[in-house]
Amino acid sequence: MISLGCDKNRVDSEVMMAALVRAGHELVPSAQESEVVVINTCGFITPAKEESIEVILEATRLKEVEGQAVIVTGCLTQRYPHELSEELPEVDGFLGTGELLSLPSVLERVLAGQRVTAVNANRPYTQIEGAFHRVLSTPQHLAYLKIAEGCSNSCAYCAIPLIRGGYRSRPVEDIIEEARQLAGMGVRELILVAQDLTAYGRDRHGQRMLAPLLGEVARVSGLAWVRLLYLYPSGINEELLTVIGEEDSLLNYFDIPLQHISAPLLRRMGRRGDPARVRSLLEMIRSRFSDATLRTSLIVGLPGETESDFQELVGFLKEFELDHVGVFRYSPEEGTPAATMAGQVPEEVMEERYHQLMTVQQGISRARNEMLVGADVDVIIDEVIDERHYIGRGRRHAPEVDGQVYAEIPEGAVFQRPLVPGEIVPVQIAAAGEYDLWGEFHSSKNNSKA
Repeated sequence: MISLGCDKNRVDSEVMMAALVRAGHELVPSAQESEVVVINTCGFITPAKEESIEVILEATRLKEVEGQAVIVTGCLTQRYPHELSEELPEVDGFLGTGELLSLPSVLERVLAGQRVTAVNANRPYTQIEGAFHRVLSTPQHLAYLKIAEGCSNSCAYCAIPLIRGGYRSRPVEDIIEEARQLAGMGVRELILVAQDLTAYGRDRHGQRMLAPLLGEVARVSGLAWVRLLYLYPSGINEELLTVIGEEDSLLNYFDIPLQHISAPLLRRMGRRGDPARVRSLLEMIRSRFSDATLRTSLIVGLPGETESDFQELVGFLKEFELDHVGVFRYSPEEGTPAATMAGQVPEEVMEERYHQLMTVQQGISRARNEMLVGADVDVIIDEVIDERHYIGRGRRHAPEVDGQVYAEIPEGAVFQRPLVPGEIVPVQIAAAGEYDLWGEFHSSKNNSKA
């Protein structure tokens, strides 16, 4: 199984792997060892689509030599089923995003010599009822849990509603049961994901229900950290902030995709809210949570973005000094309103703005990290290098998108037992870079968060 794209795609891949195992198939670690290669694609933006196509072509080249069958699923298949089927005759099967649980039967048909296309344009979503079994592709102490499918925000630049359909919340009881299953498998850090966590419950109950859901997730035995990705700014309310403040396992980590700060650009994007409310929200979070970590994603080069709009964005970053920022170049996607807007920004201008914004943020990130030098931070161990050296993350670090903490046991320190992945241990920070931190464990504090 090759999984591309976002963490929501990763969850789909893990559900498919569990379905295959239950059907009697064996998962192997490399394509060369396999009889079937399954590729779960991303179709969100042009670079992701290009990566998906390259991975598919690589698998078909391997097929010519080794003879493996190739099945392609995911967002790219859902979006372009006919085009892919015509352009890639060497692919044996295509599976839409609404048919993931039928992968075992499709695989059997492919192995029997059939070429299969199972894509339902009217059902772009997987069944949402039920607590899904998973084969984790993450380290055993870490897992993602998807609480909803699709999106109803209809941002002008985004193709997700076209691919995955409107927002559909999963039942609370199914989410809690899946969280319990994951905790029973040894998961210490659970990361809740959806296109918009704050919209959870509106389609089922007519109101936002993320706060009550978090209250129940926080009570699942065995979970030490619960991290939230992603919080739409206009959906963050008093009830949500209150429950985050009351529950120790809910991290004060606020991933809020703002996309821009210029009022005209936000209107062109179709984003709800305004710059004044965004500023007020960030100030409120920082005043309420002294250890708050703020992450956002920004887009440069949306059609109509002027130099004045961009400089307002630069000024905003310098003013608020957010901890983590992901910057993306605008990608025109067919079928979205932004793709046909006037005022398309030249590639060279977009590239220059991207690098300028990243340079500004790198300096901010380093300064924010340097504030932690000399402090003790709780670190969850992700990887054991050897008996004295470890790689982990603090509360302020989401996997793969933020930095890491490189920690070592100093000479002469004695620990009661070896440290293991998933253990949470205090580390004194000794040095900081733009993204990563370096520090030492102390024997006087060892194993205190096991």
